[in-house]
Amino acid sequence: LDVTLNRRVTKIEYDAADPLNGRATVHVINTRLNCAETYDADMVVVTVPLGVLQRKSIEFVPPLPAWKQAAIDRLGFGNLNKLVLEFPRVFWPQDDMFGCINSHKADERGAGYMFWNLERVMGKPVLVALFAGAAAHMVERENAEASVVANAIAALRRIFGADAVPAPSRTHLTQWGSDPYAHGSYSFVAVGATGDD
Repeated sequence: LDVTLNRRVTKIEYDAADPLNGRATVHVINTRLNCAETYDADMVVVTVPLGVLQRKSIEFVPPLPAWKQAAIDRLGFGNLNKLVLEFPRVFWPQDDMFGCINSHKADERGAGYMFWNLERVMGKPVLVALFAGAAAHMVERENAEASVVANAIAALRRIFGADAVPAPSRTHLTQWGSDPYAHGSYSFVAVGATGDD
């Protein structure tokens, strides 16, 4: 199987009359060379996030069947971001997760409200803080990671004490909503949709 990387799919042309036995052409942009390329195939399997389909980042020629496009449009696609914190040592209980209330303001309630303990599965002292609702969108700001990390460390120090919580050795903040290859992080059955969608 030949896997080609660094290509952004822009258009898929397929034989609508015989999609299982026809031919397809995939149009891409080579992101390294910034040039257009095409690939011919017997079949194309599209496995992109729902957000990419909802934003019509890929043109389908002919357009997707109306029933399929309607299902794509009806489903919900949300945003949940994570802050990964690696520490020099474990300072928290061995529970799988623990939570905290960082704010009573509705738009800040989802900021680092839960921490997942990944030490047992990764073999390293790692916590993951979750950011949901309006807070998931707040962390999408440019250069947000430093302030998000500072707020998460402050919350951990309120829980465990200032002396118990060291500075993290490494951090990573997801920003799924602003990722052009995702536009969010999870799908859900929205109002007006069904499980069949």
